[in-house]
Amino acid sequence: FSYGAHVGYAYFITPHFGLGIGADFRRHGDALTLTTTQSWEDVTDTDGEPYNHHLVINKWRERQRAFYVSIPISIQFRIPIRSVDIYLMAGASYDIALNGHTSAQGTLTHTGDYPQWNMHVDDDVHAYGFYSTDDYKPSGKLSMKNTASAFIRADINIPINNRWYFFTGLIARYTFLPAYTQPEQVVSGFRDDSPVGPEAHPFMPNYEPMVNTELISGSFHPITVGVELGVRYVFPKRKHKYPCNCI
Repeated sequence: FSYGAHVGYAYFITPHFGLGIGADFRRHGDALTLTTTQSWEDVTDTDGEPYNHHLVINKWRERQRAFYVSIPISIQFRIPIRSVDIYLMAGASYDIALNGHTSAQGTLTHTGDYPQWNMHVDDDVHAYGFYSTDDYKPSGKLSMKNTASAFIRADINIPINNRWYFFTGLIARYTFLPAYTQPEQVVSGFRDDSPVGPEAHPFMPNYEPMVNTELISGSFHPITVGVELGVRYVFPKRKHKYPCNCI
């Protein structure tokens, strides 16, 4: 999920057309899920015996949370309908990355095959690195960069009095520049932090956020759709005074 706060000012050149500028604070959220099996052949166990290790990754879910300060500009159209106004807006924003982090959890199951003995070891020999766990919940930092996005808004303006209005509407946003930096050649790993994990699985890389690994191809272009609520204040029209020489 995502949320944000916006403050803005719009100047209407005509009663129905205007230009807007503002400042936003946004929290953007997304998630990745993974279910797969990873295998390592001809590795050694804690006794130095060769075997093939299998890791079943089940319902792994990684959440990303990224925070931005944005500067939006927009064109706005006002459509009066009886006692309410409808505002249609379209624009773009420059999004300054503040920080971002990830958290993940799921079930990891370690088993092993010993071809020389025609033996399979299930996940019930914890001391030797064969076990299941859902207690591993790693976290990490997102490698973020500034980006840009386009948005559209549609609001219904309901008068409270002559100057103040309550509005509600919809907003949709598409990030057209990549949101995260994705380093090359970072290998994914799921070595957990159990007491026997590092000793029993030295061949397994440490966990890295999935957005920073080879598991993800292409680039991230987040899309958000949401509801907005707020208040709008309409400044009174300026009265122009002209000199009048009366006779």
